[in-house]
Amino acid sequence: MTQSNQEKYSHKPNEIRQFHDPLRFELFSSDPVQMRHKFLHFTEFRPHAVVLSAPVPIPFDVASDERRAAIANHEIEWRSTNRSLQDVVYAPEHPVDGVIIIRKGEIVFEAYPHMSEWDRHIAMSVSKPMTGACIAVLEAQNLIDVADPVEKYIPDLCDTHWQGTSIQDLLDMASGIDALEESPGAMTDPNHPSTIYESSLGNVGEYSKAPSIYEVVKSLDRCAPAGSIYQYNSANTFVLGWIVEQVTNVPYNRFFSQEIWSRIGTEKDAFIQVSPHGAQANEGGVSCILRDLARFGQLYTSSGRTMFGDILPKDHINAIQTGGRTDIYRLGEKNDSDDAPIFNSRQWDKVWENGDFFKLGWGGQGLYVSPSKDVVIAFFGTLDENRQKNDLPDIARKLTLSGALD
Repeated sequence: MTQSNQEKYSHKPNEIRQFHDPLRFELFSSDPVQMRHKFLHFTEFRPHAVVLSAPVPIPFDVASDERRAAIANHEIEWRSTNRSLQDVVYAPEHPVDGVIIIRKGEIVFEAYPHMSEWDRHIAMSVSKPMTGACIAVLEAQNLIDVADPVEKYIPDLCDTHWQGTSIQDLLDMASGIDALEESPGAMTDPNHPSTIYESSLGNVGEYSKAPSIYEVVKSLDRCAPAGSIYQYNSANTFVLGWIVEQVTNVPYNRFFSQEIWSRIGTEKDAFIQVSPHGAQANEGGVSCILRDLARFGQLYTSSGRTMFGDILPKDHINAIQTGGRTDIYRLGEKNDSDDAPIFNSRQWDKVWENGDFFKLGWGGQGLYVSPSKDVVIAFFGTLDENRQKNDLPDIARKLTLSGALD
């Protein structure tokens, strides 16, 4: 092992053994060293289902040395200073684990400050658009209608507060169900619905005592009428994955692999966290290598369709770019900046007027797609000791708009 790779593995065997103490396990650790280790080795801590990769990987083209150097040296404004992209990504005070930029199917920038290119890193909520893509496939196969209420496909949700909520409301984070991740007490109050939901996945509390996620989801209350306001809630995405399984009668990981992951030239199998009761955490539990996350982003670009074919319905991208609901988004997401997104859509957090869209994952994961510029920017991160994440969401947007990648 080279010295540079040794430096990436700063955890000593005794430290790693302490990380595995079941009485001390905390996925959302306050210790960034412990958190990074768990984010990079989550399959060693919890059961996972396999998402099979492509039988024959499709490699990315790599831009010329001159082109990659120009991108790496491009100056950006960062924390009141002008610094090169390379310096910003590798800054010791900036918690970036890895980042890759794809332009017209070519790698123009790739860096791994705190991981190696073959490491699988948990993508957290960047897993959600993968579920949205599975729903789009079912739509194209005429197996579902997103205008239908969820109980049409999941009878267990009849006579619950979910009844009457459309699949479209789930896709747009507008179910009105009370498991709000951005409300007081989420993840700290053991009686908060969001904390109880995370405990059912095995992420909080004692794993062996976790309640059934299906029973937890069925018991959730309502805090707003369906379709009335944007409210971020991972349970919405879990129910979408539940619909995939109900309609296809196969596990979510198998459907996702057969219809998408194995068809986009992926280099490595991905893994999806499995709860103590056998439920797959499709809403935030996918671990994969960074290049494969970028390949998923390529699905939404013209170069990706050339590479992989039309795996997603052609109207799915249009639905993301034009099908959001500005009125309910603005009720739930206050943003008065000059470059504010116009809405969220189809499990993507932000969609801008120029058609670019973005998904954020807790702790510093992200996927930015610009179909018009044929750009994909994917990254992984871990919170620092002050619980601050990296600045790559803003950097990705500014870098794409600057023309530096054109």
